[in-house]
Amino acid sequence: MSFSAAMLLSIDWVLLVVAAWFVIGIAGIVWLRNFRVVAHVLFPLSSVVSLVLIAVALTAILQNPQIAVLPLGLPNLPFHFRL
Repeated sequence: MSFSAAMLLSIDWVLLVVAAWFVIGIAGIVWLRNFRVVAHVLFPLSSVVSLVLIAVALTAILQNPQIAVLPLGLPNLPFHFRL
């Protein structure tokens, strides 16, 4: 089974953006005293991630509602939690 970006739902992209912001935040803690890295790398990177979130939100608004079956609950039960 091959993986492509088209298989991801909008909520998956939002979770990827949140994960990217956490990584950028941790990098900001690591390079707290290095103004050049924070100003020239981390802030622009965060703005690019924000633009990705805007694009995901706009495409999600224009699409039909999506259903994600989350792997929650006990195994071998005949029901799933739907979001």
